[in-house]
Amino acid sequence: MESFEIEEIYGYGYERWARVKIDSSRTVGYVHFIEYDECLENDGASIKRKKGDILKGNIKIDLVTEYKVVDDDKAGFIQLIKNSSSIIAIGLVKEIEDSDVIICSIKDLGHDIVVEFENDIEIDVNTNIEVKGSLELEIE
Repeated sequence: MESFEIEEIYGYGYERWARVKIDSSRTVGYVHFIEYDECLENDGASIKRKKGDILKGNIKIDLVTEYKVVDDDKAGFIQLIKNSSSIIAIGLVKEIEDSDVIICSIKDLGHDIVVEFENDIEIDVNTNIEVKGSLELEIE
């Protein structure tokens, strides 16, 4: 579990999107999470979470619908859509947990990032893979 400092946050209903930093040292980007005990209407401001608050949890990549094996050793991630948890990441498959869940090492995200696919996939350990999904924060 890691600590994330909120730099910016917005939401609607129970959904939240926040720009976060890991351990107050480096910016990760925008993550999505669910706030089960606070519902916002009409883009209202959250009372529970604000800039500077610390969240504890784990990041993962979820809702992956596209992936491909890549030959080079490029690694890392980009978020091309402003204020969105949408992510394109390239990492090394370290472990296969299930037919639709793998563990990857992704530069600037972490060495044990859970990646969950919408469908079953066939991939081997030690393969470089590019995925498109949503950067999620599972908060404590």
